[in-house]
Amino acid sequence: MHRAFVVLSLLLACVVRAAAAQVAGRVVDERGDPVVGAAVELWAGDQKAATRTSDAAGRFAFGADESHGASGLLARHPGYRAARVQLGVSATEVTLRLAPEPVMVEGVTARAAPHRLCPNRESAEARALWGAAAARYSHALDTLAAASLFAWDERTVSSETEVGPVPPESLHRNAGVRNQAQWRWWRPERWGYAAPLVPGHGYAEFGAWYYPLEILAPHLVSEAFGTLHTLSVVGREAGAVEIGFCPRVGMLRGMARVEGTLRISTRDTLLAEAHVEFRTRAPDEHAGADLVYAPAAEADGRPLSVPSTELFWRRPAGRTAVFQRYREYQRWDAGSDTTFRGLPAFMRGGP
Repeated sequence: MHRAFVVLSLLLACVVRAAAAQVAGRVVDERGDPVVGAAVELWAGDQKAATRTSDAAGRFAFGADESHGASGLLARHPGYRAARVQLGVSATEVTLRLAPEPVMVEGVTARAAPHRLCPNRESAEARALWGAAAARYSHALDTLAAASLFAWDERTVSSETEVGPVPPESLHRNAGVRNQAQWRWWRPERWGYAAPLVPGHGYAEFGAWYYPLEILAPHLVSEAFGTLHTLSVVGREAGAVEIGFCPRVGMLRGMARVEGTLRISTRDTLLAEAHVEFRTRAPDEHAGADLVYAPAAEADGRPLSVPSTELFWRRPAGRTAVFQRYREYQRWDAGSDTTFRGLPAFMRGGP
């Protein structure tokens, strides 16, 4: 009887500890000072479970119910780079350290075109770091379709200095659902990174080119991307290394190319951010995208190469105004093609 009572007590203690478990921590800057008002997202698997705002001490906390199955955290604040961390099975107290990023008075400025990067020299260190990051991601999206739920905003701004993320209160939060199966059939190694739009399509703000944005996040960790580009280390900061990528000479002749930078976290060896700029033949446009990777995970716990936020912009040739589209993703669902056949047409979307 005594032994049974001890075993029962231990089991109850484990249940109590599990029920009390919650994800909490602090958001700090490079000096360790608290960052007040940072938006902290808790991701559980492939969806955003909850959001908190850091308090005067930089602290945040998620309840035990919200924290169940937590896979990662993402923190954002104007003037800082986003910080993301994948959570281990037992990790409940986390420190998110934000590095400063200059912000224009009128808004966050899109980074300047990285002409200085290309052509670059292949770096063994950059190749090894990118390869280690790419190997960590789940390849579920190579064979499965995916759908996403997101909040969004589209607008035209007067110049590139006004291009940037949109405040949460300005985002549209209805009908933001799209089938993301495009990366399964669009192969940049065969068709390049953009296609000319059919004349007279009726959307002047869209310019002359179609950019398959849906392929970017998973493609940047694919074997094809590594084959098409040279990689070199172009910057270092606390907790991250920035890698520049440029088209290899002789690749994608006559087709649209991309160049830019990848920021890889040295804490978990995963992509934190990507800056991509498109290079097309005439009529050339200044178009690009900034991606912040989500701490999303597949059912087996391996990270998914999907974005948490996506900022796309284009300035059609001969114009000064810039069209931009901003998305904040709330959920990703990976599954077979049949998963999405029952969705209404407006939710299935298209390429």
